[in-house]
Amino acid sequence: MMTRPEILILLAGALCLPACGDDKGDSDGGTDSATSGEDTDTPTTDAGTTEDTTDGETTAGPVDPMVPAGGIDIVAVEANQGTRVDIGVAGEWADGNQRSTYLVNGRNMLVRVHFTVAPEWVPHEVEARLKLILPDETEKVFTQTLMVEGASSESDIGTTFAFGVFAEDVLPGIRYQVELYEHMDVHTTEPSTWATPLSGPELVGVEQDPVEMKIVLVPLHYTAEGKDVTAAPSEEAMTKLQNWMSDTNPVQSVTFEMHEPLEWDQPIQWLDPVLQAVAQLRAADAPAENVYYHALVDIDCQFAGCGNGGLLGQAIDLPSDSKSDAYVRVAASMYHDPGTNPTELTLETIVHEHGHSQGLQHVFCPGGGSGGNDPSYPHPEGEIDGWGFGISNSWLYTPDFVDYMSYCHPQFVGPWTWTKTFNRIRTLTSWDYEDSQPAPSQTLLVASHYPDGTESWWTTEGGFTATRQSANHSIEIWRDGQVSTQPVEIRTLSEGPGYWVVTPMPDLEGVDKLVHVGPEGRTAIAPEAISQTFAAN
Repeated sequence: MMTRPEILILLAGALCLPACGDDKGDSDGGTDSATSGEDTDTPTTDAGTTEDTTDGETTAGPVDPMVPAGGIDIVAVEANQGTRVDIGVAGEWADGNQRSTYLVNGRNMLVRVHFTVAPEWVPHEVEARLKLILPDETEKVFTQTLMVEGASSESDIGTTFAFGVFAEDVLPGIRYQVELYEHMDVHTTEPSTWATPLSGPELVGVEQDPVEMKIVLVPLHYTAEGKDVTAAPSEEAMTKLQNWMSDTNPVQSVTFEMHEPLEWDQPIQWLDPVLQAVAQLRAADAPAENVYYHALVDIDCQFAGCGNGGLLGQAIDLPSDSKSDAYVRVAASMYHDPGTNPTELTLETIVHEHGHSQGLQHVFCPGGGSGGNDPSYPHPEGEIDGWGFGISNSWLYTPDFVDYMSYCHPQFVGPWTWTKTFNRIRTLTSWDYEDSQPAPSQTLLVASHYPDGTESWWTTEGGFTATRQSANHSIEIWRDGQVSTQPVEIRTLSEGPGYWVVTPMPDLEGVDKLVHVGPEGRTAIAPEAISQTFAAN
């Protein structure tokens, strides 16, 4: 279930994206529907006013006489930028050890106030005041008046006090306090947990570090099978992709750059060759180590091979947060946009495959059929297990949505995945803000092992990790009838049986042949058949 607020807390142009769904599914597929929301430029509440106080001077504010509300108790104050984080519980401030995950600075935020009422409660209006004290001691007070019929419901945003806070005010060091007031003429019960924190303003707990993502999209110009198709997202499509990527990742910004199309004249039955080509393109472009490359593959149908449920996307292994793993920050997704409107499954696939490029494994869900599932995922059926919120569309996502790294639907993000990606994005972003040198790298020899058993050999620049050496794969180097053996590491692909064999580039002087020895057998190649793809620098 997904709920739409009766009181809109729209923080940006609203678009209902792929999470619009009813029940968890058991297939790779999804619906192709998307529902438009409403657009606004300012956070709004039912009857909200904003009071800005600087140096003790109040320019506008709520009407008095009002007194602390009685018979109504705050049970939690929630901050939500994508997944719920309780910053106050039962009148007490929730410190870092009590938080489910991180809050991002410079990102729009929903603040909800959850409450219970006494058994003898008589419905009447209650006013909530959210006080924000910015790092420069500027004070802002947001107010909302709500006819309180009974206890709030997590699933109905209209029964909670809800405030939209723009990114410009979501700053490290910002403090908050929530208070509830009622008119004197309805005041019959002494207040209890009428404020949070009761002791006074405390830190919201916004992180300091910048968190940004940079993705180069590489469209294919597909001319095989008598077709002439180029993946060319419209401006509207790019907005939808931007929104879905931003909604599901703890970022301040996602920057997409559209690359020149990659010419492709061979039928695509699997995406392994596309990944190799885009990895070679990335090596030739030599971007910064934290830049991801993502191919968009449009062959005029939804799946690789145009089957009735074939491959949707692939990524190269699960890169670490090391600079030396830059060469495997590459993914490919099928791009299908009938009528210039990308399907829900297209958007989900791009975010899913990018998740692999951020080091995420699959998440198990019943009937999903994914392999390589992360055994540490804490929820056995793949649920996000936390209330989600789309900052672009103002939707609430219920805890029984499944994680976007699963094969089930409908999908969103929960605190577990949010935490993992926050740490990854923070690390990669830090490279743009430090005076650091590129990671040491070396020329690598790569054998792309395709699902049909054939191999394509090529070179790139990157790091070789001794701890990842394979126990059942090796490279033989033959010179004048003599053989030496070199260790390799295996880079598996996120979906399908393909993999990469990676080893430091040997000296080819006098080499007759190279042989990949693995469980499937022996595959030989002559040195002159190796494709030289060195970085541009």
